[in-house]
Amino acid sequence: MTGDALSTRVIGFWSNPPKSVKSRTTWLTSDGYRFTQTVQAGRVGKTISRSWSGADYRGAKICVHFKGINRVACQKAPI
Repeated sequence: MTGDALSTRVIGFWSNPPKSVKSRTTWLTSDGYRFTQTVQAGRVGKTISRSWSGADYRGAKICVHFKGINRVACQKAPI
């Protein structure tokens, strides 16, 4: 996550996708509950990535999920 408590931006990326993967469905959860619609993350160089902004993430545990991948990246947002 980047930004301060009032302007947090979440950036999720898959760092080692197969070369054949050009995009992947992704979404965010906040404290265990899905709170964004599914969206497509696209290839940026060697990664598949997506960013989200404009929501109040203060104090929440935000997790980035990619469809078909069991690993999840989470971070607690600043207050």
